[in-house]
Amino acid sequence: LHAYLEQLRLGIGPDVPVAVQQWQGLVAVNYPARARGVKRRMDTVREAREKCPEIVFVHVATFTGTEPPAYHKSPSANTHKVSLDEYRRASRKIMDLFKRMCPVMSKASIDEAYLDASDILRQQILDDFERGMLELATNDYSSASIDEMLSTPLPYDCGVDATPSVPVVRWVPVSRKGKEKETALMNESASSKFGVLVGDPLPVSFGWNDLLLRYAAAFAQHVRSTLFQELGYRSSAGIAHNRYLAKICSALNKPDQQTVLLLSQTELFLKTCPLTSIPALGGKLGALVENAFGAATVGDLMDYTVDQLSLKLGPEQARFVYNRCHGIDDSPVVDNKEPVTLTSAKNFLRYPVENLAKLERWIAMNSVDLWTRVIEEWEMRRRWPRSLTVSYTTRGHSLRSRTTTFPP
Repeated sequence: LHAYLEQLRLGIGPDVPVAVQQWQGLVAVNYPARARGVKRRMDTVREAREKCPEIVFVHVATFTGTEPPAYHKSPSANTHKVSLDEYRRASRKIMDLFKRMCPVMSKASIDEAYLDASDILRQQILDDFERGMLELATNDYSSASIDEMLSTPLPYDCGVDATPSVPVVRWVPVSRKGKEKETALMNESASSKFGVLVGDPLPVSFGWNDLLLRYAAAFAQHVRSTLFQELGYRSSAGIAHNRYLAKICSALNKPDQQTVLLLSQTELFLKTCPLTSIPALGGKLGALVENAFGAATVGDLMDYTVDQLSLKLGPEQARFVYNRCHGIDDSPVVDNKEPVTLTSAKNFLRYPVENLAKLERWIAMNSVDLWTRVIEEWEMRRRWPRSLTVSYTTRGHSLRSRTTTFPP
């Protein structure tokens, strides 16, 4: 988000390598710069320029004195304080758009969110069924109503002959002669108007689960198109039957494509995934699993039962690892709680404050930073702080703090 916002603000073309810097480090790198080997939080400004001489650096906005934050030409950590307000505001606009289009939404990070469109899609399918717009394998509706079939989806692998009233799900455009047009292949995935299908290219599939995903893919396209039209941001998306799988898929075809994972392709897809690529298995737990079972990929663990995993991981972690390896995740998408605190801080480890005059200057900058956000919170949510806490530490001493009532 940081690099994209600066490109839009400065009118920099999408193919130009851009990095957002904070002092001599990089906090964001766009995709053209990544393609040239530049890495955020790992490369310094000098190292990035060596890898990519044509890269454009944009320093984050900073405070100096009591003036509002601005993009200063040569800010210094000794005299300026970083401001991330522009990125927070941009994120807020993006999340508001998501919330408007899909009320069941949870913010995951400054530029990522989970959207549960189940109710929206179910209603769309019901409406299309009533209009006779669904393509079904048979015309026998006697066994169940559309409402019953949607509330109890059929197995993902059911075929035409398995049960009456199985929807036909087409993933590629159909010509007037009724033949599917050729599908392009991308890394063994089929690219269609609904996005990139993971696994075996399927011009046609069957079942209510797949139909829901096709409607979800169309909905995701609409959300992404609206985001670009209203705010100018391109985006990627992952479409799957749970949060965990959608999260993995969202990273597969960045920066401007969406990925669909059918239930029938889930096990085959996960089998080849490195453990380090699985959310929550890239850290200490992943290292423990790797050492205990000699596993490098998800497929190395798929044949283990929960009881077998428990012998070395314990019951709780064993269940978690088992579910991750089999694509199981029943965690709901829930609204984020409103923040209960606003914080502005400054670390003086590199440049210690030597006298009271300098300390007062930094307190003034922190105060402007905090006051700006207090006013924004009031204008957006009509919330006003109840207390103000000032915390500080001196060399060789523990943290000290003082709290007082916030002015009305």
